[in-house]
Amino acid sequence: MKMTNTNINNNADKAWSRLYERLEGDGLVPDQERVVKRVSFAKVRTIAAAAAIVIVASVTYLLSPFAKESSDLKYISFLNEDSLSVFATTLEDGSAIYLANNTTIELPQHFSNDKREIKLSGDAYFQVARDEKKPFVIETERIQVKVLGTSFNVRCAKDIAPSLSVNTGLVEVTLKKTGEKVRVKAGESLLVASDVLKIVKTEDLSLFDAYTTNIRFKDERLENVVKILNRNSQDADLEISPDIADRKITATFDNSSPEVVQELISLALNIKSEKRGERYYLHQ
Repeated sequence: MKMTNTNINNNADKAWSRLYERLEGDGLVPDQERVVKRVSFAKVRTIAAAAAIVIVASVTYLLSPFAKESSDLKYISFLNEDSLSVFATTLEDGSAIYLANNTTIELPQHFSNDKREIKLSGDAYFQVARDEKKPFVIETERIQVKVLGTSFNVRCAKDIAPSLSVNTGLVEVTLKKTGEKVRVKAGESLLVASDVLKIVKTEDLSLFDAYTTNIRFKDERLENVVKILNRNSQDADLEISPDIADRKITATFDNSSPEVVQELISLALNIKSEKRGERYYLHQ
């Protein structure tokens, strides 16, 4: 990872500021809608080169999962109450979701046969596994987002105008009040203002990095943790043996080098690590 958290957060804030200034200049941001800049993720105090790992048995429940009945389906809700880090979790289809502070998602324990539907309140980044037979649908209070496989963020807290930016792929957004639909492609951003969907160019793609440079996992399978770390870092190159894939871990990674990551995972789970060429191999 080449950029520091401070640089990433500053760049992302500047990108959102420029976007909103352009929309305000076009008269598309009404006075009654308070548009707030993208949340600035505070940098966590860390140990051992900016990474901290806690064994699952001593977890503090910063992400609070609970199950509840809804009709004949069981739903699970996740809430990130940690203001210092983004919380990452992996869904059963392989999609990854990164929750900012005060963000809640609700989803069924198992997706239906025809779609993957979740409910969102707050600010989150999505890396959706492609499945043409089962579109991924995000329901918010004012908009619906539909995708097959892509990466993008959605911001829909109650006190801000809904918005999203697409990093890769293509998404379809429907404004629930009017039924208006638009398609947003990679490099574009969308803002809802005065019941109008406005698409503009995303001027600074570094805003996405704010979701993936300071990541917290809770009770996450080691296999999923390694996939997410490898996916979001140019430097991470980790591999695990199949017999430890289901080991669960709680961890915070803040711009950590692969060397630090593999060492701390090894210590936390009491497993071994060795370097094979440019890769670190973790095993029992």
